[in-house]
Amino acid sequence: MATVADGNKVPPIYVDPHIPSKLELCGAGKAVSITPSNTVNPTKTIKGFIAETAGDIAVVNFDNTVEVITVVAGQTVPLMVKRINATGTTATGMTIV
Repeated sequence: MATVADGNKVPPIYVDPHIPSKLELCGAGKAVSITPSNTVNPTKTIKGFIAETAGDIAVVNFDNTVEVITVVAGQTVPLMVKRINATGTTATGMTIV
């Protein structure tokens, strides 16, 4: 046990290596590029994304509806979606955030 300034003993902190940290849960430090597809969903949940170039992005919601959003280059879109379709998407260089 560690001793703090007032002389009290403090038990050690146990960190379970099998439980992901908050940073791991939010995907911090793990940029994953998105390849638009009309049929294949990405392996990582899209909770938001950034597009390198301006254009339209056709997103598929979890109820399978498709909506097209227009973005500017470098814009972060905080939107949880199932997939980004190739058809209707003109923006490029998208990365999951």
